[in-house]
Amino acid sequence: MLKVNIQHPTTNAEGLRKNVVTRWSKCQAVKSSHASNRFSLSHRMGEGRGEGFPRVSLNSQPSTPNPPALAFPAALRNTGTVQLTVTQLTDRLIYSYDRLGGINHLDGQNLPSKHVIAGITMDLLRLLFPGFFDEKLIHSSEIKVETTALLDTVLGRLEDEIRKSLEYRPPPEFPNQDLGRIAHTLTLEFLDSLPRIREMLQTDTEAAYNGDPAALSKEEVIVAYPFIEAIAVQRLAHELYLKHISLIPRIMTEWAHCRTGMDLHPGARIGSYFFVDHCTGTV
Repeated sequence: MLKVNIQHPTTNAEGLRKNVVTRWSKCQAVKSSHASNRFSLSHRMGEGRGEGFPRVSLNSQPSTPNPPALAFPAALRNTGTVQLTVTQLTDRLIYSYDRLGGINHLDGQNLPSKHVIAGITMDLLRLLFPGFFDEKLIHSSEIKVETTALLDTVLGRLEDEIRKSLEYRPPPEFPNQDLGRIAHTLTLEFLDSLPRIREMLQTDTEAAYNGDPAALSKEEVIVAYPFIEAIAVQRLAHELYLKHISLIPRIMTEWAHCRTGMDLHPGARIGSYFFVDHCTGTV
């Protein structure tokens, strides 16, 4: 005989309600767990920055601060410690002097000093253009005293450098003579040519002022135009060049070349009323 189990409708509805409630509770628990994990991860990754929120970490170990970033790679090749001494460095340089003798000047005549000649050239410009190359104003009542003092110091320094030049390469017209006395005579003759050089420079200044529409005054030409300094130094060096004095004329014109960009050889013969507007690169 077939036996049928018939449950009461009320009993089935109650069980179904309990089953739904149980599943809903489990879903809420899972959601809560996921939200907690996201909160912890966002704080650890720097996403959660609200005030009052604690820093949460998934592990129980205390966090350590990150090391500061370096401007160079952390892994560098170990080059070792330099153990050379000053004595060893000196020995290496002396060996270079012995092996590469073409750029040494040892056990020979004392050469003219580039540094000293540069200072002398600047003082010569002060003598040619009084008041223009000085750091302070010179009053007309003081011009004789100032000029005497400046000429005296130029005479002594230039005579020493000319003597060095004569010892390095004596002129053929002065064989086996007192080079010190000759240097003194040549220096006096050179300084005696300054008034004549000033006359030439006067024409150069006029040529610049009259030939350049942008020139507002002769003072501007002397103070601001590089060509006037270049031609002045060339005219000075040319006088020494004509006296067969070696090295010094070329040192003077190359000094002016560095300052003005204008390369004028000391042997060039340049007439009056000379003017170059843009002298950079002029040879």
